[in-house]
Amino acid sequence: MRALGQALLTAWTGKEHRCVEDVLNALLPYDQAVEVRQLTKASFLISSSKLGADTIVSFIRRTPPSCAARVFPVHASARSDIIEITNVVKNLVETDERLRGKRFYADCRVRSGEFECRAVEIAIGTALRGLATVDFKSPDFVILVNVFKDLALISILKEVDKNFRKGLSV
Repeated sequence: MRALGQALLTAWTGKEHRCVEDVLNALLPYDQAVEVRQLTKASFLISSSKLGADTIVSFIRRTPPSCAARVFPVHASARSDIIEITNVVKNLVETDERLRGKRFYADCRVRSGEFECRAVEIAIGTALRGLATVDFKSPDFVILVNVFKDLALISILKEVDKNFRKGLSV
């Protein structure tokens, strides 16, 4: 399922209480319909925006809320099911010419609940055989899967975006 106009923001410890207000202050000048929903204590979903996922991320980086530790564009979402996540990721790579034939690796993070992240990373690598090549040392992109109980948010990141504070900081 496509999830355009969404981003996932993680907050610094101790600053979560004001994060919704800070993120709204950063994005409301660009989109009056934006919504921010707290998924876990330190994870916030930015949604209902007419802005694209990558645009939301760039605005957050341009005017960073003090609570923001990391922000990821959400390119797709799925149920927390290995087969469904794998199918969604395969569809994303098949439909985006910029990703086909490139080097990648999958990274899964459980934000809440229980989930077999290693299994989904292996399943994604297997499903993309022939479309892209697994490369942990010098990937062209990273497939990041953030799991929240029954929801998985999928991001396709350039390598420099993977470590938010190292490459493009807030």
